[in-house]
Amino acid sequence: MEKSRNEEPVNNMFSNCSFQDSVVVGIAKEGSTVCYGHEKAHAKKQSGSDLQGKKAVMEYVGRLKPAVKEQYRDQYDNIWEGILELSQVKAVIYDKGKQQDTTFNRNLLAKIVHQVDELYMPIYNNAQKATYLEPEKGADHSIRHKLGESPDKPIKKAIEDFMKDKLQ
Repeated sequence: MEKSRNEEPVNNMFSNCSFQDSVVVGIAKEGSTVCYGHEKAHAKKQSGSDLQGKKAVMEYVGRLKPAVKEQYRDQYDNIWEGILELSQVKAVIYDKGKQQDTTFNRNLLAKIVHQVDELYMPIYNNAQKATYLEPEKGADHSIRHKLGESPDKPIKKAIEDFMKDKLQ
């Protein structure tokens, strides 16, 4: 079969190219090869920043240790490390979006704190927790409102299942 004049540039158009957070739309002809390696590239990209982000998250939730119930103090760090390893959490916790002065998704983390409220003494309300988490702004920080919200269903379900196993 003879190649058309336009076919050669199209065949080489994407050679040695990588597209980060992009979508390429096209029509594959018979005999064409389409390779998609997003997950592999994304995993490589995150591996180094995950360790730094995890350390920052652990420091952040560590600020709440004075509010932790006595029976959970010894296992508090292990519980949070387990939560951060859940695939549903790990996939989004280090994506800070447009949040400033952070290396992780602070809003999601606050929602998770709300979900695992059983770890904390009931005398500590959201304003007090916000003061521990963000001492500079305290109760006036926007995180206070997120401490009253729940995470999305897949994350919520994964954490519920984890907590059932961990706290029994």
